[in-house]
Amino acid sequence: ISAMEIDMRFLILLLNSGLLHFGAADVFFIKDWKHERLLKFDGNRLPDNIYPIHYTIHLQLRDINHNTSVFGKCVIHMKIISLTQNISLRADELRIKELSFKGLKTLYKNRELTFFPVVSTYYSKNNVWAFMFEKELLPGFYNLNLTFAYLEADNKGLFRTSFINDEGDSTRLVALDFLPIGVRRIFPCFDEPRFQTTFDIFIAYKYVNYTILSNTPTIGLESVRDTIETTRFNVTRRIPTYHVSAILLSHFTTVKSLYFKNLFVVQTLQESLRFDDNFVMKPLITEIQIPSEIESIFSMSYYMKAPSILRMLQLMLSNDIFQKGIKTYLSIDPSLDDMTTIDAVWTAIQRVYDTSGIRHEGLSIKQLMDAWTKQQHYPVVKVTQNNSLATILIENMNTNEKNWSIPYTMATNANEHSSDFSLLTLPFKVHFPLVGEELFLNHSGSNWIIINVQQIGYYRVNYDKTTLGQISEYLISDDINKIHVLNRAQIIDDAFYFFIKKETDLNVFLALTKYLQQETDFIAWYPMFKGLEYMSTFFHYQSSSMYLKFIACSEDFFIIRNYIEMIRSAKFYNETQKDYDQVYIFHFVVERHAKNDTMLDYILANLDEIKPRFLFEDIYRLNS
Repeated sequence: ISAMEIDMRFLILLLNSGLLHFGAADVFFIKDWKHERLLKFDGNRLPDNIYPIHYTIHLQLRDINHNTSVFGKCVIHMKIISLTQNISLRADELRIKELSFKGLKTLYKNRELTFFPVVSTYYSKNNVWAFMFEKELLPGFYNLNLTFAYLEADNKGLFRTSFINDEGDSTRLVALDFLPIGVRRIFPCFDEPRFQTTFDIFIAYKYVNYTILSNTPTIGLESVRDTIETTRFNVTRRIPTYHVSAILLSHFTTVKSLYFKNLFVVQTLQESLRFDDNFVMKPLITEIQIPSEIESIFSMSYYMKAPSILRMLQLMLSNDIFQKGIKTYLSIDPSLDDMTTIDAVWTAIQRVYDTSGIRHEGLSIKQLMDAWTKQQHYPVVKVTQNNSLATILIENMNTNEKNWSIPYTMATNANEHSSDFSLLTLPFKVHFPLVGEELFLNHSGSNWIIINVQQIGYYRVNYDKTTLGQISEYLISDDINKIHVLNRAQIIDDAFYFFIKKETDLNVFLALTKYLQQETDFIAWYPMFKGLEYMSTFFHYQSSSMYLKFIACSEDFFIIRNYIEMIRSAKFYNETQKDYDQVYIFHFVVERHAKNDTMLDYILANLDEIKPRFLFEDIYRLNS
């Protein structure tokens, strides 16, 4: 019996046993020793000799209330540049429940030819599915036809939420979550940022009480069958796969509220500053090697810092320039096609900015934003006063990067015109000093200085004792609303941060917080609540560990980090009962927070320092 016959009999056995299922042209794995060496996938990037030109995607979304199924078909129009026997695509084999290879088609001398792979191999480390054909494929244009099915099992690939809209209706929302590598969980594709192309999107859904949104406006209905409606959207501009979006929601209304814009600052921007401190938060733009690194980049911190940086760009240039720049980027502009996505965005905004009436001579949007997206952490502005002179020093936290400009804005009550916190006039007043620069102001000791109007800049401000005292005195004695609520919140948040860092005196911080007895805005109170939550981890409970377990329920990384360090301290250790509470709470923290990548990384990196002594002493004795 030949080796091939043995392979085929084994394959038939698997099929009959129900351990392997596929249709007539479905993708499957076999060991073909003749072709195995040809299917070696080297490196972390897909080959350059094949690239997509256009995608036609048909999606059918089912069951918005429970586990959502996504069925569909995809035609990838692609070009092969040089002879090849392999086609490699990104795919997450663990989540694609069904995949059928319907043929690779091309026209040759006015005849349509169809090819099918003879073998396929999956490389889990790289999320690559490699298909091999019997003969080499000639250079030319091809259409790759696939059908697929995805069933939501663990919220990977889909985002689901609900909220109350402005009309008071409960709104349910399900979105295809293609960031960062979600699209390969639905179907195989050229899922890399450099492969940008156009998309023709068709979506079928249960249309009763629901609205479907995608990247572009709808062209119209393709079909209606029972309660299933198929909508076609305008072809997109050239984008990478992870920019494709589809959102299905009920009771659709727009939500416009100044309150939510302010809430974003205290809940997202300030939270991002807390994460982007001593604990390592990777830069927004980071070189990656394997899929797991992509996931770590698109972590919770990514979704906090990225919008904070974009808000900074929007407000320092003006909303009008920012919106026109985004529209320019989204338009069909061939001059932007050969750029990376982020460079194309900066170039589009630069073009609008250069023709505006508020242009700062020589300002490069790309150079400015590269520092914010490619560097870790953030700058700190230090404000000190000596007699009638105020010194503003821009420092970098933990890196040596010098070519880093900040949007510097200031308000003071020295005269009625300089205490303007308006965003309308801000783009005309903003300056862009570099890290390391010093600014000097003639300043009267009876007035206050506030840097970073409405906290548009992604940085902290460290005021000295004199400056904080002037702000505190004003907030207690005058109308607090003369200082914008976002700056009131910022001053509390920054002062608490530098108090914890032992750079601000406790009495100075407490004097600042006295004004809160007349504060009625939740936005200004929010950073104080976060501070109290943080401080609660330092209270020691002598009773049962139930209270300790309760504190460990916090989702705040910094609270848990300090809590772990507190429970292992000498003050917490009880020689009589050993440190059973330490062991108990440590295990509970690990159990509860192990799925949090940030928390898990901290625990693993600092295990020797934070592990309970009693537990490991006993283990050592047992091993001995």
